[in-house]
Amino acid sequence: VSFNRDSMLRWVLLCCVLLLAQSHGEHRDHKYKDWVEGKGRFHTPHVHNATDPAGNHRAPRIRDDPAGSWLAYAKASGHGKKIKFVNATWTVPTFPERREVPSAPGWWFGIEPEPAANLIQPILAYGYCGSAYCAFNGYYQWSPPDWRTSPPVSVEPGDKLYATLTFEPGADSYKMYTENKRTKQGTTMTIKAQDHKTYTDTYFVVEHQVFSCKELPKDGQVIFEDIHIILEDNTRWSGKWDLVKYQDVCDCTPHEVNVGELKFTWNTN
Repeated sequence: VSFNRDSMLRWVLLCCVLLLAQSHGEHRDHKYKDWVEGKGRFHTPHVHNATDPAGNHRAPRIRDDPAGSWLAYAKASGHGKKIKFVNATWTVPTFPERREVPSAPGWWFGIEPEPAANLIQPILAYGYCGSAYCAFNGYYQWSPPDWRTSPPVSVEPGDKLYATLTFEPGADSYKMYTENKRTKQGTTMTIKAQDHKTYTDTYFVVEHQVFSCKELPKDGQVIFEDIHIILEDNTRWSGKWDLVKYQDVCDCTPHEVNVGELKFTWNTN
């Protein structure tokens, strides 16, 4: 087969495009693989100086969670009482101004024992399923290291997510269910408590540092609504939220609207 000069040039350009696409795909796959394997989080306990939303400094602590990748969180302490049930609803925010986001920010709630080394968490994330949002359930264990996820559910800006965590006493486990209320598509995952640990504390979190505030959703907020936390004595938790600005990133701040509603805000400039 003979090629003229124009044909040869077209073949060279095509090969260059294919090589660039392959390189980009491999980079993207590694990025998602890192998210799935939990490499976006620090795997060792660390010392961190946090502040509350008023700017008051907290005493340095060494522990597992909060991880260094958390930006801000709200904590409901069960004061030693086992959590039987948690549910919440939140709305998928607008897309970030920068759609190709390597940092994969996430908005989730979860439960942990004390010390906080076993996290069971329904998650909304951007960048886990390409340049889009998706929701899934996750389990992160500090020792021995373990990171598992359920199949993801597709969601779009404006969709409502509904998620539950339910204790199953016969199996000493928690069942997670996360659903896109618009499409009715849901995903389920069950996690057995490691060494019969007692899950007592609930966290609502914005996670993963960004390289630019434009990598966060443009509307600048996520609101968790209809929050119910039921403890072992069948009472609804009604204490005071512990609100923490954990990392000084894009002024990411937690706000208590009431006992059943939390709002996280951030700067997108």
